[in-house]
Amino acid sequence: MRVILIRSTAVMPDPPVEKMANELLNQGHEVKILAWDRDAVYREKVSRKQLANHETDIIHFGIPAEYSGGIKKNFRAMLLFQLRLIRWLFRHRKEYDVVHAFDFDTGFTSMLCIKLFGKKFVYHILDYYIDGHVHSIGRLSSIIEFFEIRTINAAAVTIICTEKRKEQISKASPRKLCVIHNTPDDTLQPDDSFVLKSSSAKTKIAYVGVLSEGRLLKETVEVVAQMDHVEMHIGGFGQYESWMQDAANRHENIFYYGKLQYDETLALEKQCDIMVAAYDPSIRNHRYSAPNKFYESIMLGKPIIMILNTGQNDVIIENDIGVLTEYSKDGIASAIETLVKRKSDWQIMGHRAKAAYDSEYSWNIMAERIRSIYREL
Repeated sequence: MRVILIRSTAVMPDPPVEKMANELLNQGHEVKILAWDRDAVYREKVSRKQLANHETDIIHFGIPAEYSGGIKKNFRAMLLFQLRLIRWLFRHRKEYDVVHAFDFDTGFTSMLCIKLFGKKFVYHILDYYIDGHVHSIGRLSSIIEFFEIRTINAAAVTIICTEKRKEQISKASPRKLCVIHNTPDDTLQPDDSFVLKSSSAKTKIAYVGVLSEGRLLKETVEVVAQMDHVEMHIGGFGQYESWMQDAANRHENIFYYGKLQYDETLALEKQCDIMVAAYDPSIRNHRYSAPNKFYESIMLGKPIIMILNTGQNDVIIENDIGVLTEYSKDGIASAIETLVKRKSDWQIMGHRAKAAYDSEYSWNIMAERIRSIYREL
């Protein structure tokens, strides 16, 4: 089949999209990616995207917008992005069979187009929109949920990233529902040429991801900056980029790497000791969170710090592969000290984490689910 993957990020990187593209190519499908470049101005740019085992065309639309800015700040840019999508999907309607859209900001427009053009539609929910954008959509919540439910109901297949997320979409009636965890492909090798900016014997904490509020990022950096025996290695992009760079300039145990490719992300995390994914549980979407960092930690066998009442708590408790703490600066400080004191347990925690990955979350399991989805379309 000829598949178009659509995402409202630049996919530079975007692990769920890149893994899906690579796997579909592995299975013999033709794949192109439509993406949104928020850092530049241009109508359309086609380039080649390097994936784990393949290359594919990626088409960017250059429309400046603020990361994590929400609908209010980015309304005009979001509208223009939707118009560019419609235009592209119409002009190239004879060149694809399936539209595979990630999240509501590409899914609703895709649904309208596939109804007109008679294509198959796969709707992939990484974040249920009203739960992930509570502060930015305000009174629009019920309207957006109405249209997202329609999008789910129209899709031939709806994909969610954990079993627990069935609760989020309980108002919808998906034709077919499948769980694809945000797990990394263990055949993807970390970039061996990547070297950390520190070779000290201090405990190393890793965070690579979106640099935005609701993740205790500034608080974690401030805690680590005051610890003589710990250092933090940070990669990613978003509203806190300049703040992170400034923190790295001011503190000798804070290191910022900027935006990283996925093999570089895995390399950084592999060379660190502890990973952190601290999401605000007051945001409903975070109660169902399935962060890449969690899955990367179990594949790499690294203990992880997460927040109570957020996604994957049960896995951490059942397997004793990390620490759960309250969502606060003091909570993060306590969790770091707890794991540092348990250094002698890190190896066995790593073995248990890898066993959980192999038995329940491995990419081989996810790949077979993807094969089944596309075989039955």
